[in-house]
Amino acid sequence: MRSLLLAAALCAVSAQLHAQSQHLSLSVSDFRLDKFLEMVSAQTKANFILGDGIPDLRVSFSFKNAPLSQVLDQLRQAKGLSSQKLAPGLYLIVSKPAALDGAKALDGIAAFDTAVTVNARQAPLQGLFDQVGEQTKTRFTVDEGLKDIRATLLLRRVTARQALQALCAIKGLAVHISGSGSFIVRPAAPASTAPAETQTPDAQGLYAGYRGASLPVSGNQLAFLKKGDHVDVMVTFEARMADQHKEKVTATILQNVLVVDLLKPAKNEDRGTVQLLLNPNEAQYAALSDAEGTIHIARRAPGDAAMPPMEMASFRKLFR
Repeated sequence: MRSLLLAAALCAVSAQLHAQSQHLSLSVSDFRLDKFLEMVSAQTKANFILGDGIPDLRVSFSFKNAPLSQVLDQLRQAKGLSSQKLAPGLYLIVSKPAALDGAKALDGIAAFDTAVTVNARQAPLQGLFDQVGEQTKTRFTVDEGLKDIRATLLLRRVTARQALQALCAIKGLAVHISGSGSFIVRPAAPASTAPAETQTPDAQGLYAGYRGASLPVSGNQLAFLKKGDHVDVMVTFEARMADQHKEKVTATILQNVLVVDLLKPAKNEDRGTVQLLLNPNEAQYAALSDAEGTIHIARRAPGDAAMPPMEMASFRKLFR
């Protein structure tokens, strides 16, 4: 499993930016990379996240009044490491660039503005999320399939949101609001994948390896829909926020999925059924969303295949 290191950081962005403008002076010989970056962090207040095997690398460097950018450049030249900026003052150090799309975690949740301190080495995910939960007065439940994943986090005064975003990005996780007032940590749902052009559907329009998932929706959403259209799927449900206030939120769970069939009701105010072509994992998320809330669909323009990250919608965000 990947090993992570988050070195000490200041909470306020303005303080981070100011600290990173400072130069640093240090000299090490045959030094562990994680210990070296802790020394860098002590002077610059930058955060570092290390990928697989990187903490154990040995380095020898000497800097005098050098900017942080020079340190990162030396890591690239000497060890072939890539540095990616995740947020102000937060850098990912890996052997090759990592895909970080979808790293946003629960924007708009006030509890995650809290600065947290977490010091754990090779700790299970549940323990790490528990530490964040204790300091933000929230509760996390890690999916059973993630129990064996471990990580090393050394954080001091980092916002909980920043820590969660980094952890989700590196480990491929997603944090979901639970109706019980807690949060559930699951593997991130993959972007919808279309069947290969060489595949041939059966008489019902289904492809091998895919499922025809039927979902109930209001008739007015089906009025202008037809077989062969592509849609986005949303779910609206009631969530208890960190301040214990209940409110309805809407989340986009699937994007650009194919309509293979539909059953329109006689009247638009009645409910009908839409059947979507989903891979097995997507079908599970669709079933869960149908059980937990109300499904909505939005028809896409022909040829529109963009799948941008979608922020969860709430009236609190609309009127803040």
